[in-house]
Amino acid sequence: MPGFEMGRFHTWLCYSYLEEAAVLGIRPNAHGLIGGLPEARRPADEINTGGGSPEEVTWFPTLITEH
Repeated sequence: MPGFEMGRFHTWLCYSYLEEAAVLGIRPNAHGLIGGLPEARRPADEINTGGGSPEEVTWFPTLITEH
């Protein structure tokens, strides 16, 4: 799950949000990705509204595809 701040992307792993997601019952798959949009929205919403993130970083549930 990427975070965005003033032209730069962040990873939720750098901020130890994996543990926060685990509390919500969300675990990444073998590739380190969350399985679906509903599961990705829960930790993004919690981090964005729960006050655990720097104010200037906004976290987004993101779909990665190959074409």
